[in-house]
Formats: sequence, C-alpha cells, structure tokens
Amino acid sequence: MKKLIIIIFAATLSLGAFAQNETMFIHKGGQIISQYAVADIDSITFFHVPRPPQPLAPTLYFAVRGGNIMAIQLTENLLSDPDYVITPIDLGVSSGATPMNILFHNDLLYILDAGQHFTFQDDSEFHNLGDGGIRVMSRDGSRVESMMRNIGHAFNDPFDGFIEEDFLYFTNRNTGIIRLPLSTRNETWTFRLHDNGIPWLIRNTMPPMFWNLTYGAMNTGFLKVNGVWWWAKRWNQPGIFRFTESDIRTSATPFISPVGIMQGFNMRSFTWDSQREVMYFTVYNPGFEGLYRATIVQMEAITAPAQLAPFRLTTAEGRSVVPIIPLSFNEATEEGTVGEPLAITQLALNKATGCVYFGLRSANPEEVPSGLYRFNPVTNFIEPVILGINVLGVAINNTPTRLF
Repeated sequence: MKKLIIIIFAATLSLGAFAQNETMFIHKGGQIISQYAVADIDSITFFHVPRPPQPLAPTLYFAVRGGNIMAIQLTENLLSDPDYVITPIDLGVSSGATPMNILFHNDLLYILDAGQHFTFQDDSEFHNLGDGGIRVMSRDGSRVESMMRNIGHAFNDPFDGFIEEDFLYFTNRNTGIIRLPLSTRNETWTFRLHDNGIPWLIRNTMPPMFWNLTYGAMNTGFLKVNGVWWWAKRWNQPGIFRFTESDIRTSATPFISPVGIMQGFNMRSFTWDSQREVMYFTVYNPGFEGLYRATIVQMEAITAPAQLAPFRLTTAEGRSVVPIIPLSFNEATEEGTVGEPLAITQLALNKATGCVYFGLRSANPEEVPSGLYRFNPVTNFIEPVILGINVLGVAINNTPTRLF
C-alpha cells in the first residue's frame, strides 16, 4: 500500500481527486492528469504550498491555436541569460478557434476570435455562418466574460483590433472598421453583411466612408499613429491607407479614389514604437516575406519590393521569418488561402526594451522552426523564445506587475 502525497501550489487550487471503477483519478481544472489503482493507494494527503513570489515585470500573453492563453513574465533573465529556461504559465482560458489578435488594456485581455472559418464563405442567402466573437479575460485568467458573439454574417467576425481610450476597434473580413465601447458585454450579433445596425467607424464603399475601396479589399492590420489611422488592405487594392477621423464622411458622394503608401504590398501586421519612432511591419509578397522595421518617412518612399531589403530583419544566421502561405485561393487550409493567409497575425512591443514579439508558423521549419519569436534590438536579430508551438495573437502588459 502507498501513501499518495500531492503538493498544490497556490495558483492551482483546482487540483482534486475522485474514485471511479476502482481507479483513483487526479484532476486539474476538470482535466485528468494522473490515475492510480485504488487498491494501491492507502491515503491521499494534499499540501497547499504558496507559490514563490513573482518578480515585478511586464507580462507577455500569447494565444496558442487549438490551446489556451499563455503568459510569460518578461524578466531581465529572459533577455540577458541564454541559458534561462522559459516556462510559460497556462492560464486555463481557451484561445478560441482563430485568435488573430489579443489586446491588453487596463488589466484586461481582449481575445478576438475570427472563428473556425476566416476566409471566403458563401453566406449570401441566410447571413448566419458567423462563429467568431470577443471575450474579455482578467489578467490572471480567473475571470472571463463575453463582449460580443457573432452568429450573423460570417464576414462580421472580428479579425484585427486596436484599443484607444474607451473603445475597442476591430476589422471584419473585408468591409470596414467597427467600434465598440470597452464596457460592452454579452452582445449577440445577428447582423447581415453591410448592416447599418453595426457600429461602424468606417466602411469601404458605404457611409460612413473615406475612400471608394472595393468590396474585395481585404482587411489586415490597422493602428493609430499620432492621430492618424493606418489601415492595411490586401488582395484587391493592397497597401496602406491613412486617414483622420475628420476625413470620414457620412455622404456617399463624391467618391474619392484611394491613394495610399506601399501600394501593391500585401501587409499583414504592424506595431509602432513611439519612443524610437519606428514601425515594425510584416509583408508576405512572394520572395519578400518577413518582418521589417522602418521610419514613417522611409516607408513613404518605398514603391517597389526590392526597396525593402535595407529594412528586413533576420535571425543571426541571416534568415528571414517566412510564414506559411497556402497555394490555393479556392481551397482553404488551416492557414487560409493564398489571398487570405494567416501569416504573422500580430506584433507586440515591450516598450521598455524595444523587443517585438510574434508567432510564426514557418514555411521553412528546418531553417527557422515554428514558434514564438522576438526581435531583439540589443542583438539586432530575431531570436526564438519558445519553439514548437502554434501562436497567433500576442499582447503585452507593459506595466511591471506580478501575474498572481
């Protein structure tokens, strides 16, 4: 007979035990982690041991596709010690089906899930194939609420997001940017495509509008820099289009022909480093896929892919981070289609160090394995953080805190 001793850290109080059919099961959060024959166990003793105090540090959150939201404290060791063992904390909150973006704001993490199907679907008859939504998680994962759930048109699922003041802004698949108060909870959307009931900031071709962008101009990353919105498009009319809110008109006429920068470039994600005044951005034009860094003036001067070369960021071995880009437009894979690939869906900036974090599903895994990466401005190279995981959205709480 054996005496089973289980040590429970303060952050894992969901651990427990139950017996069934002469088997003793040990479970955590409803998931069985060990099992023993009842006949072999004399008694079970639980010891609750406080988790060692965590350091005050910024926290990186990342969404594992098909898994949970994970967290890493960005301590000094993570940057300076090459032998430091990184152990992410599983917060026990599902990432959802396709969490392209996650956003941290005021102690809350907003999880934008584009749903199981994020490329073209023929939803023209019933407008009811939407399956995405936005959830709101406390910074330690102890509380999760629904902000909105889309069961209307598939193209109204949330893709990329940005938070400013009291609003969360997000793009749908291809028709515009939507604005929701951060206080929004438990909304269920049944909107049709182009529905006027949607709280639009801007739409491609209908009021409120800015430019006559075509219906097929797919949304990707967007953000606001010094009061100016940057809105990236791909497939039809690819490039970056910029506007201020005073440019948005409520009248459908006269149409304004779109004029942007980096036209013809398939952009995917951005982050702006205001302290160092540089933009990090990802591109997936064939032969030029990767992560780049440039000033706004430098970006405005780029008119051809070959001009990207001075701004490309690489690993220490000189390799670019090339995401998987599917070959077919009509047959979607888990990475999308050639016109709508997931690619590198989000970049997150550690404001203190200037490091930029992102997830990569690699097209060249033998050279650059898939996983969580960062660009380190100290070494001036892209470096692996955790390999072998499927990461989409990334976000950073830049305020030094203890996670628990």
